[in-house]
Amino acid sequence: MPLQSHFTLSGLHAHIELAERDDAFIAAAIESGTYIKGPTQSVAGIGVCAVIALPTGLESDLIQVSTALKGIPTTLHGEVLAPHSPIPSVTAMGSFDFDPKAPTHLFVARETHVMKHNGPTWRIRIDGEVVTTSSNEEHYTLSQLANGSLHWLPSADEYEHAVSEALKSIENGQIEKVVLSRSVACSLSEALTANAILRHLGAGATGRYGYALTTKGVRLVGVSPEVLIARSGRTISSHAFAGTVALGEIGDQEEALERLVASVKDQAEHRLVVDAIAQALSPFCDSLQIPQHATPLILSNDARLGTLLEGHLSNKDTDALSLLASLHPTPAVGGVPKETASALIKELEPLTRGPWAGAVGWIDGSGDGEWILAIRNVLYSEGVALIRAGAGIVKDSTPASEEAETALKLTPVLSALGITRLDQESH
Repeated sequence: MPLQSHFTLSGLHAHIELAERDDAFIAAAIESGTYIKGPTQSVAGIGVCAVIALPTGLESDLIQVSTALKGIPTTLHGEVLAPHSPIPSVTAMGSFDFDPKAPTHLFVARETHVMKHNGPTWRIRIDGEVVTTSSNEEHYTLSQLANGSLHWLPSADEYEHAVSEALKSIENGQIEKVVLSRSVACSLSEALTANAILRHLGAGATGRYGYALTTKGVRLVGVSPEVLIARSGRTISSHAFAGTVALGEIGDQEEALERLVASVKDQAEHRLVVDAIAQALSPFCDSLQIPQHATPLILSNDARLGTLLEGHLSNKDTDALSLLASLHPTPAVGGVPKETASALIKELEPLTRGPWAGAVGWIDGSGDGEWILAIRNVLYSEGVALIRAGAGIVKDSTPASEEAETALKLTPVLSALGITRLDQESH
């Protein structure tokens, strides 16, 4: 497996102190810095003092990241921070593409605010020269995708044809499930801000994890319900989601949720995701709790089946990135078997996924971290926005229903951009 050559973050020095919550700092981080809300804390960063390149993505030498972060000398209110202190350590943030082998980078912000949910806020400031490791990643280009109106990639008819092709692979026994996505490109209003997008997508709601960062030259802003992996000491968790139902008026929601829970197709699709996550995490755990029944989670105009897996690591040195590498991509966005489904996705989707359905998150010097599935997002640059949604194709799927599911999932993100009516001609 290709590994990155050894690197250090020597020359940096971190200062940590208790601080008041700074809403202006958070808003600035969302707009042009980095912001990630996880299940236990939110992290906001402005400025860059170190860039850690991972030339083969999640197949890079990941343990070096937390080792390098741990090696940065740190003081707390002027005193040297003791090893294994419960105080937050220096944190690196960033994203990984859907393709786990795609080159990427993590970075350490010049100033980071770590805001514990129902706890204190810590401010981390770092002195020293900018440290950059070599990188071979390419920047994304969006400008050629917009033509002044909604541009669907693929069209509804083309997407349904792709679903039909996927169903042939399922009938032939090559795969059990594959997630096929489609995109919408459109012009972005200059007045629209990242903060506004997060508000529209419900970033403040319980179980919604907002994120905003720059990846490969473009801005990625979204709100996801799905935690791929969270690690705190030896305690880990992963929230599996799959199986979707549309929600209508308030009075009809209970009936819709009952249909979702009773759906054999959706339950089978969901179980594939749960089983894959359990299989990936079990080798790292001496205990792993897997609920027998999924719980529906209401998002905006839809609801999804969710199962929270919780475990205890058998080895204290297993860090969050190593766990992420074992999981990603899960069948919630890829398929079963993983490699065969990924190859079919490349064949049937006209546009490379890039960061969509990848992971955004943070890791610190102790190996703790929280990584969120990068869905329900907007990728934008130079006045062009790209949004994306997918549907899980299994043996009982129909092309028309899966196309309708992608349109359903795209609607709230389009609404966050001020687009409330789908262009049926482009659609």
